[in-house]
Amino acid sequence: MFSTYEEAIGWLEIEHTGLVETVHHALRHGFDTHAWGLAWTLGVYFDRRGHASDRLHTSEAGLQATARLGDREAEALMRTSIGYAHARIGHFSEAEEQLLQALTLLRRLGSEVHEANALIALGVVHEEQDRYGEAKEHLERALHLHKRHHEKAGQAHALENLGWCHAHLGEYPEAVETCSAALKLFQDLNDRDGEADTLDSIGYTYAELGNHEQARTHYESALTLWRAMGNRYDEADVLTRIGDSYAASGDQQAAREAWQQALIIFDELVQPDAQLLRAKLERQQSC
Repeated sequence: MFSTYEEAIGWLEIEHTGLVETVHHALRHGFDTHAWGLAWTLGVYFDRRGHASDRLHTSEAGLQATARLGDREAEALMRTSIGYAHARIGHFSEAEEQLLQALTLLRRLGSEVHEANALIALGVVHEEQDRYGEAKEHLERALHLHKRHHEKAGQAHALENLGWCHAHLGEYPEAVETCSAALKLFQDLNDRDGEADTLDSIGYTYAELGNHEQARTHYESALTLWRAMGNRYDEADVLTRIGDSYAASGDQQAAREAWQQALIIFDELVQPDAQLLRAKLERQQSC
């Protein structure tokens, strides 16, 4: 149907409102398999475009559909999606609750690949709360499971997040090594979003080492990829770190410009990150 990623994203943007309503329409009229299946399929699109509330509401509708079907694996997938959405909104306790329920179900079912994906999601939630030691344990388990099932995409996502944990724990050589392995897998898979995530993580590692020129080189590469993909949330996220890097290098004007670009996007997406960034800009203004 579509020959390029850009065509697909363009169509999704045009049909966005109708697709959200289709999930709820399917639930209301008893098309339960269609309701949860469409909610699950739309999850990645919602995440990349920063539509966390739409992901939450459609996944909650999908969860109701799985309850009527009695499909426990589908229920676990919907709880995983709900967990991701809550994490993006900043509702970390709700995200953790949903993901732990999903993991309980998946372990009972012996569904190890989906378990590994839920563990990655739980790792991300703990990363957002600066609980890097716990996140690392979840991600190492996820990596083990994905290796067991020869899931290269899953391995790449586990490695990238594991590298992020290493960097925040001060384990910089391990961070670079782990992220380099993830980067190669993402490039082999032609996964530009994963590649950008990994470049961002490598950039952060260099920033922590005080090499801000190398950090910005990797950040800018990630930014280029995310802009090409229309990934608005991560575009703003990496712009924030570009600003941080400029500030650490003493270029306050460049830092402010990057932060202001990020703030515009976070405000458009109604993200809680906007409040933190606005406070950062106000502090800089008062100095």
